[in-house]
Amino acid sequence: MLRSANAFFLWFHRWSGIAFAAVFILVALSGTVLTFRYELQQAMHPEMQVEPADVDGAPDFTAIAANLKSEIPGARLNFLQQNPAQPEFPIRVVYEHPLDGFDVLYADPHSARLIRSDVGEGFWRWMRELHIFLTAGMPGLFIVFASAWVLMLCSALGLWLWVPRLARKPQVALGIRWRSGTRKLLLDLHNTTGVYLLLPMMLLGLTGATLILARLSPVDLPEPTAPAPAGFSAGTLGEPLEKALATLAAEAPAAFVRQIRLPSADLPSFRFDYDTADGARIAFLSADGEKLLAVHAESSRSLWDQLKGEFGVAIHEGYVAGDFGRWIVFICGITLTTGSVTGVWLWLVARRRRRLRREPLPLPDTHHHQPAE
Repeated sequence: MLRSANAFFLWFHRWSGIAFAAVFILVALSGTVLTFRYELQQAMHPEMQVEPADVDGAPDFTAIAANLKSEIPGARLNFLQQNPAQPEFPIRVVYEHPLDGFDVLYADPHSARLIRSDVGEGFWRWMRELHIFLTAGMPGLFIVFASAWVLMLCSALGLWLWVPRLARKPQVALGIRWRSGTRKLLLDLHNTTGVYLLLPMMLLGLTGATLILARLSPVDLPEPTAPAPAGFSAGTLGEPLEKALATLAAEAPAAFVRQIRLPSADLPSFRFDYDTADGARIAFLSADGEKLLAVHAESSRSLWDQLKGEFGVAIHEGYVAGDFGRWIVFICGITLTTGSVTGVWLWLVARRRRRLRREPLPLPDTHHHQPAE
C-alpha cells in the first residue's frame, strides 16, 4: 500500500512539475527580479538617488503634492506610496493626467523633488504583469493560481519522497555529491535545496495563492459614508492633505505611513495605511482632513484576511523580515527556477535511458566471406 502510494506521489511530483515547469520559471524569474526592483532602478537610473535626510521624520507628502500640482497642471493625485522595505527609496506618486490617464512618477522623500525622467516604469509594470498574469489576463491569473497550489503539493510530496532516503543514507541525503558526475550533482541540487527551502517555498505558494484570491474576492473594509463637504472636488490638494496628516499624527504620533489614498468622486475620504508599534492600521478621514472617520487594526481581522492583505504581501515579498527576508525570497526564486530546469533535464535523461534499455542490441555479424579463389 505504501509502495503504491509512493509511486503515485512520485508520478504526481514528476508530471505536475513538468507540466508547470515553464510557469514556475516565468513566475520565479520575474519575482526574483521584482524583489530588488528599487535597487535595480536606482542602479540603472542615478537620478533616482535620493538626498540624505537632514533630520529624522516623515516625508513631506504635502510638498510632493504641491510640486505635482505646479509641475503638471490639471493632474489629480491618486496615491502616495512609500516603500515598506526601504523608506529611503523614492516615494511612488500615482496620478491621473487630464489627457493621458493614469501615470506614475517618483519623488525624493526628503526634498519632495519630483523625478520626471523615464525610469523604466513600463518595463517594471510588464514584469509585474508577467509575475501575476503571465501577460495573459485572467486566464494567466488562474494558471498562476493553480501553479501556487502545485508548488505547495510538489514541495510536500518531495519531502515525503526524500525522507526514506534520509533514513537510508543520511550523509548523502543532507549533502551534495559535487564530484559524482553531472546527473548525481543535479539530482542532489534538485532534492537537497528543495528540502532546505521547503518552508519559505510553501509560504511563497500559500501567500501567492491568497493574494490572487484577494484580487478575485477582495477583503471589504467598511468604507465610511460621510458625504463630501461643500465645494469638494476630486483630487483636492494642499490644505486638506495637511489637515489629514495632522489629524492622523494626533491619533498615532509615531505612525509610519505606507500609503495615502486621496479622496475621489467615488470615495470622498482619505485612506491612510500605516504601521504603529502595535501593528498595521488603516484609517479613514473626511475629505476636508479634519475628522477621523474609522480606524481598522490589521490584528483584529482573521488570519486568512490578513494573509489576503498587507501581511500576506509582507511575507510574499520578504520584507516582513527586512533585507534578510528579501534575500530568502530571492534565493527561493533562483531555486525554483533551477529546480524546474533540473527536474525536466533529469526526466529527459531518465527517459532516454529507458528507451535505450528497451531497444534490442544489434546482433553480431555471423556471415563469413569465402576467400576468392
